[in-house]
Amino acid sequence: MKVTCRVGDVFNRIVMAQKKRFQMTRMPKTKQTIGILDVLLNEGYINGYEIRGEEPRQEISVYLKYDPIDNQGVIKKLRLISKPSREVIVPIKQLPPCHQGLGRWILSTNKGIVSDAQARRLNVGGIVLGEVF
Repeated sequence: MKVTCRVGDVFNRIVMAQKKRFQMTRMPKTKQTIGILDVLLNEGYINGYEIRGEEPRQEISVYLKYDPIDNQGVIKKLRLISKPSREVIVPIKQLPPCHQGLGRWILSTNKGIVSDAQARRLNVGGIVLGEVF
């Protein structure tokens, strides 16, 4: 089946795997997927990922993170903002804090895929791909 929204597919696979309490989920490897996973890893929302297989059919294994106290997923909300039919482009000066600063926006900028905190440091705006909380 052809996926028309790669970002939505990544978000959906992570959310569904976490609902079912899986330790790991797999997804096809793309540059955009790696960029999103790098942001989630740097912000502490996943334990890590590894690339498996051989070119051209490589896939990524994503290791999910759970709270040790109540065994709930660290990611409470992972929502797609920009869709193929509607891109949300925001200058960095107009980007509000995500969930009063407790969450992160994931942006696609000319510097790559970054979190809102990193975009503020780089002083670049871009396409808001989604939010994670």
